[in-house]
Amino acid sequence: MDGQNLRFGEWEVRYFPAGAPLSFRPAGNFGESEDRFLARHERMRRVLLLLPRWRQAAYYLLHWSDGSDLSVLDELITTGQGDPAYFSGAVVGEMRGITCLECHGILRVVAYENVVTSLLFGADAVRRSRTHSFERSCRVCQSPWTVSALEFCDVPPSP
Repeated sequence: MDGQNLRFGEWEVRYFPAGAPLSFRPAGNFGESEDRFLARHERMRRVLLLLPRWRQAAYYLLHWSDGSDLSVLDELITTGQGDPAYFSGAVVGEMRGITCLECHGILRVVAYENVVTSLLFGADAVRRSRTHSFERSCRVCQSPWTVSALEFCDVPPSP
C-alpha cells in the first residue's frame, strides 16, 4: 500500500501507515535502513511534505508521546476517514545525528522540527511542544542536555 495524501492548512503531506513502503526516495535526511525501522514504530508515522514548487518531497516523522493508538489512526486514514483532529497529539521530527557535549557520544535521534510543526499545525504548535515528552538526557552518560530529541533511534544511518 502506498501513502495517503492529507492536507494540513495549505500544506499537503503524504502519510504512510505502519509498514507501508515509500513510493519514491525523498529529498533530505533519509536513510533506507532507518526508514525500515521507522515504518513499524509504535509512536511515529512517516510523512512526506510535498513541495510542488521544487517538485520534491521532504521526509519527516510525526511523533506522539501521549499513548495514541496509531494502528487505529492508520485504519481511519486508509479508509478515508482521516481528520486533522486525529493528529492533535503529534509533533514533527526529523532524523539527525547529534554529539553529546559531555561524553562526546554520537547518537541518532528524531529531533523536534519546530518550523515544520508550525507549518502543519499553526498556532497549536506551541501547545503541542509544551505538552510533548522529550528525551532530557544523553543515553550514554545520562548528562542532562537541551537538545529537543523526541526519540533515540539505535539503527545505524544509511551511507
